[in-house]
Amino acid sequence: MNEAGATTAEYAVGTLGAATIGAILIYVGLDPWYAELLEDVIQHALDPTGLLKHLESLPRPGQE
Repeated sequence: MNEAGATTAEYAVGTLGAATIGAILIYVGLDPWYAELLEDVIQHALDPTGLLKHLESLPRPGQE
């Protein structure tokens, strides 16, 4: 069996798949709900009070 063009076809399918996933991410990223969700996640990640509350809830060594 001659597989001379198999590698080229595999690269073509991989490139098409990556471009499709990229297009879907761009489409989803342009929706307003996604922007709001992303903004909410960033605000919670940068909120120092949330980190302190999380650290306070962790068990400490020697305390049961």
